[in-house]
Amino acid sequence: MYRWGKPPEDIGPWYLEEHKKWCAENEGVILVAERAKVLLGYATILTKCESDGTSDEIAYTYAHVAELLVTESARRQGIGEALLIACEKEARSKGRKIFRIGVLARNTGAIAVYYDFGFAPYHQTLEKILE
Repeated sequence: MYRWGKPPEDIGPWYLEEHKKWCAENEGVILVAERAKVLLGYATILTKCESDGTSDEIAYTYAHVAELLVTESARRQGIGEALLIACEKEARSKGRKIFRIGVLARNTGAIAVYYDFGFAPYHQTLEKILE
């Protein structure tokens, strides 16, 4: 689904450290969904992402779901929605009015869930492979 992603076996403890760094810099938290001590999914919500107003936008602060993942065996069980609800609750607790999430264009299942949750397109990045 993601052409430029590293193989899962190459993603390890450094990736968690990267998320912790994002959280420290952007008032974020990592939320974990588990059942009987088995990881079902997680989400990283950053609640203080800022547009500083130095470019073509006014200054504003928003919340951003930097990562949301549900394990393949736990999909279609409401885990993703539960994580989104928890992320939104976190964003609201910080007083955010703007709540964003990114998604790969090919991930049609996630896109459908996000639309059902109330997200709408804000910005799109298009890609052309030059070979």
